[in-house]
Amino acid sequence: MNQKRYSQASKVATLRILERNDYVFLRTEKLTGIRRQTIKVWAEIYGPDVFSGNSPLEQALELIEKELKQNDLKTINSCMSVMMVSLNRMMELAQSENNILKLAKALKLLSEICSQAEEKREHNIRQPDYTIAVS
Repeated sequence: MNQKRYSQASKVATLRILERNDYVFLRTEKLTGIRRQTIKVWAEIYGPDVFSGNSPLEQALELIEKELKQNDLKTINSCMSVMMVSLNRMMELAQSENNILKLAKALKLLSEICSQAEEKREHNIRQPDYTIAVS
């Protein structure tokens, strides 16, 4: 018999699904494709740590999530700072600029730069998905 091996992250994710399903093992089995007997064994072994949120894996995941949120805030603050400096400079130029088309082009360029920065940030910083795949 070919026995599947599951990572600790998969076990924890499965137990989290079990918890969200009000500890209904059959429903969790149907959602995850993992036999309920296996889930029951995991609940006995890992349950107290996982359900209380004290497992080392859960603590590590919480720390990673916190760091990602802090990095997001730093990125947003940096972008906002650059935008404010740019807008202030454009306001200075607008007072002396006779050609409104040049100003409109500068504003369009700033908008494109900010959009590209946002797309790059979203592409590079993705919140990890700790749930298991359900087939």
